[in-house]
Amino acid sequence: MEEGEINDNSNGVFTNIQSRLNNTELKKNHEEAFLSVKQKIWSLDWYFKVIQGFNPADNNIMTDPGVIASTSKQQIDQISGLTTSSGTVTISSSILSEKDKLFLINLLFDGFVWNAKSVLDCFAHEVRCIFSLGGYSQKRKLHIDDLPNILKNNHKDRLLAKLLKDIKQKDWYKELNKFRDITTHKNVIPKEIEYTTTERTSVSSSISRIKTREGKIFLRENPDYENSREIDLKIFVEGVYNEIKDLINDSYNAIDRDIEKEKNLPLNN
Repeated sequence: MEEGEINDNSNGVFTNIQSRLNNTELKKNHEEAFLSVKQKIWSLDWYFKVIQGFNPADNNIMTDPGVIASTSKQQIDQISGLTTSSGTVTISSSILSEKDKLFLINLLFDGFVWNAKSVLDCFAHEVRCIFSLGGYSQKRKLHIDDLPNILKNNHKDRLLAKLLKDIKQKDWYKELNKFRDITTHKNVIPKEIEYTTTERTSVSSSISRIKTREGKIFLRENPDYENSREIDLKIFVEGVYNEIKDLINDSYNAIDRDIEKEKNLPLNN
């Protein structure tokens, strides 16, 4: 399957759903959710490609094969002089130091795990337009974590319910959740980059949660412990990427079969 491609049948499934939805507001909500899934998939593709092409042994990001030159220059311009609550980040040259590279890797990994989880949460919103989910109205918060039990309670015999019932027990999903929490609330590299605070004090951390070695990028499995087992970041990212693409594709196929004999949506219990 090509990168950026959700499912050869996804547009057909979308049309089938739209033709069966029984009111205008639901049609609009479903269209927005469907397009959000596609948008997040495209974002996920971008981060995946750049991470896989990022060569930590190459000090000149402008020639890094994983980053388009114009985008690289734009990223550097945006990062240089970035003012945060902790201080100002400075990248003064396209020749990157080790800490510069770690900072960029952190940005890319953060973007990847954020969009990976967002794909699934946007998909949960799309499902809400297709299946009646009890008390989960269109305005109530809904995440992918909520979906297995809700589908089990309301549509246990549907193929989508069977497909998603064990998602929270999957190793890749648990790892994704863990790193999404870390990058959201802790950062993978806390205070790793030297920066200047308002008091002009240089601050740097001696402990890195991401390291580069022998042309590879390693991430501590438990970022809070210095001696935790390391995992190859590119292999982890590729595994999660493939799992999500497969899950979304399989889910659209399941939905297509679940609704094929139905005249009106959303599906009731």
